[in-house]
Amino acid sequence: MVEDPSEVWGEGDAYERYMGRWSRRVAEVFAARLAARGSLRWLDVGCGTGALTAVVAARCRPSVVLGLDRSPGFVRAARAGAPAPAGFAVADACAAGR
Repeated sequence: MVEDPSEVWGEGDAYERYMGRWSRRVAEVFAARLAARGSLRWLDVGCGTGALTAVVAARCRPSVVLGLDRSPGFVRAARAGAPAPAGFAVADACAAGR
């Protein structure tokens, strides 16, 4: 059964069923290739359910990592699954310039 797109792109659990496994795989490869030094500050704009933010927090030893997404459902899911020092906020990164 194909899920309603408005549910997939707004609710964390639905998105995880649809794309989560791929997001986590891509995040692992991306973080490994960065070879970033520790203690950096990171901003993940459009973090979705937090796959990349969680990997950065776990593998890159950041001083701060903040994930932003416009979807409260995605941010709830991200907060539930990411280790410290990851933080999340519901925000529109484009709104600051308006």
